[in-house]
Amino acid sequence: MKYGLILAVSAGLTASTAFAGNIKEPAPDPVVIAPADPAPLWSGPYVGAQLGYGQFEAGDDDGSGMLAGIHAGYMHQFGNSFVLGAEIDYDTANVELPSNSDGEFTLESLARLKLRGGIASGRTLF
Repeated sequence: MKYGLILAVSAGLTASTAFAGNIKEPAPDPVVIAPADPAPLWSGPYVGAQLGYGQFEAGDDDGSGMLAGIHAGYMHQFGNSFVLGAEIDYDTANVELPSNSDGEFTLESLARLKLRGGIASGRTLF
């Protein structure tokens, strides 16, 4: 009996869990790489407004006043860097040149059609 008790106690103390050989480790989380920001494109329409101050000279006379207006245009980017476009703007003005021997001159409005071009470098247009 004595040997049976010693054998039972030693078997109980040396017992351990069984490890199965077919358990797979969990797969690691995939590495997610954020996509790079695309280079800005300069192609497309745009609109805006402007407010300014104008000054001009005619001979010995000077004139000055405020200007305000709107503009709209379209730009197109060719390839990676060349940009070409057109813009139209219209300004109302209140610029007067004092009267002289030729009479008084007043600038009441101004309209322009412009061609624009440049080299794009990221967010900068040269």
